[in-house]
This record gives sequence, C-alpha cells and structure tokens, in this order.
Amino acid sequence: MKIVRALVGVMTLGAAGCGESSESRSPNSPTTTNDVAGASNGAPILKTTPPSPMSPADGSRVQTRQPTLVVGNPVATHWPTAVLHVRFLVQDQGGTTLHQSAPIDLGTSTTQYTVPIELPHDQPFRWSATVMWNDTPGTSSALRSFTTPMHPEPPRPEIEMCAGSDPIDVVTCQREKTPGAMDEAELLDFVNRLAANLNHNGVGGGPYGVLRKAAGNSCGGYSCDIVCAGQGGGQRQWDVLHDLDGPQMPIWYGPKQGGQIRVDVCEIR
Repeated sequence: MKIVRALVGVMTLGAAGCGESSESRSPNSPTTTNDVAGASNGAPILKTTPPSPMSPADGSRVQTRQPTLVVGNPVATHWPTAVLHVRFLVQDQGGTTLHQSAPIDLGTSTTQYTVPIELPHDQPFRWSATVMWNDTPGTSSALRSFTTPMHPEPPRPEIEMCAGSDPIDVVTCQREKTPGAMDEAELLDFVNRLAANLNHNGVGGGPYGVLRKAAGNSCGGYSCDIVCAGQGGGQRQWDVLHDLDGPQMPIWYGPKQGGQIRVDVCEIR
C-alpha cells in the first residue's frame, strides 16, 4: 500500500528520516542518504542530493562585498518531477546568521544568488545552501568560506602642476610646495608629484617615474631623491635633492646611467 501511495505522489512532510517503515523496501524505493522530508503516516521519504557549492571557491577572496553564490542543483533521485528550491545562508565565522534568502527557483544546472547586503571589508564569512521542497528544508550543503575585499586605497589627491619645460624649474616649484624639512612620507610624495609633473609638461628624456629600491635606505620602498626613466641597461636616473639630512635643496643632476647607477624598477607616474 505504501508503494502505491508513493507512485501517486502522496507524501507528508516531516523531520528528515522520520516515519520510515521497518518493512523491506521495493527495488524502486529511494536509496540515497539525503532526506528532504519523511512521513508521519508511513509514506515514503523524498530523497535528494544536496546542493553542491561551486563559487566562491572555499577560502577565496572575493572582489565584491555582495558576492554571487553558486551551487550545483540538488536532484530528487526517485521523483524527477518534484519541484525543488534552494535557500542560501550567509554567516559570520562565529556562526551568527547575517542573511538567509527566500527559496530560490533552480536554474538549468546551477543556481546562483547575489547577496543583497554589503558585507564589511576584509572579513571572513561562511555560506551554505539548503534544498527546499514544499517550503520544507532538507539537506544542506557543506559550509564554504570566503573573505571580502580589502579596504580600497584612498584616491591620491590631485597634483597641483607647475609650469615650465626646464626640469630644474619644475623641481624648484614642487619643492616650494612642501617648505621646510620633509619627512619620509613627504619626500615620497615630492618625487611622485615631480615625476608626474615632468610627464604632464612633456619634459624631454621621459617618461619619468620613481625608483623602487630593493635594498638600502628608502622612503616607503622608493628612492627619496631620485627620479628615473627607462628600465634595465637603458635606465637613466636624476638626483633631484641635495643633502637629504640638511636643507634638501632642489637640483637636477643627471642623467646618470650604466656603471654610475644601481638599476631598479622605475615606476612611471
């Protein structure tokens, strides 16, 4: 009698696995281990595969604070016409629920859902998906984790350009914009401004950049008093400040090249 009721689709929702008969099942009875719903009146259990997490990859850093979650669809193994849905869950690493979706219609072979809330920057989260049948939750996928993007770097302030085609005029003008003794951060800002200003004015010998230093004294990993052009054996360098520990006077000395310099990466500005 139970087999007949299963064939006409008479199924009663309940806790997964509840109400299973101890009688031997027919060869056509469901055999997978993931139950969506059992029956309190002895009706057979609807069996499904769980949603399979696909994206984001476990442990990955996503590019947005509202990531799109993708799962492979669950399948009702012995009742292919059963209408299934998927519900997505997002939690913090402590297990607190931050968002739970309504049941989502299945896609063709995968189902995706874009988180509608903006998650905080640079924090880990975990997510999963649960198969739903007739508004009853069934088996959930394995938990997967992702980390949201880093805080974006603040935009660089707009450079106040100096006029002129003679490099020493541009160096002097940019130096006057930061009077007094410059600290490391101010020195780095100075050479960045200067290289960009030289390029803006179309000063010959460029395009100009700042010199990344792999070793030795530096300002944030860059030379404090050199602008450069070119790479490798064709690189040229100019000293733009005299006496870093003293008055830091503007100069334009160069180009130095070949055996006169230690070649590093020149980052064009």
